[in-house]
Amino acid sequence: SVRDAGYRTLSMPTICTGGIGIPIQFVAVAAVQSIYRDFCEHPSDPMRLRICCFESSHLQMLRAVKDEVFDNFYRAEVTEDLMSLLQRSQRERPEDTREDASSDDDEAMALE
Repeated sequence: SVRDAGYRTLSMPTICTGGIGIPIQFVAVAAVQSIYRDFCEHPSDPMRLRICCFESSHLQMLRAVKDEVFDNFYRAEVTEDLMSLLQRSQRERPEDTREDASSDDDEAMALE
């Protein structure tokens, strides 16, 4: 892990949202949930996470998930409930409204 290697900062792309087609919602929840758990385990030694987005909708989703988790910071079940809600919405969403995994939008943005 990053922490075990002695680092306290991590930069990562919204990996797997392009060619593999994993919905940004799942990537956002996983990233925010991971940093939330790490902070709860090491509150006096926080990590800094920078997520690089290549589509503006990814940045919006990451900010929404981050805000939801931070607004409910002391209620850990909210993070778990958010993941369940996203899984349900993904199953119920019609195929033609899912994000286009072949988007050529190469605009890079960072979430801090």
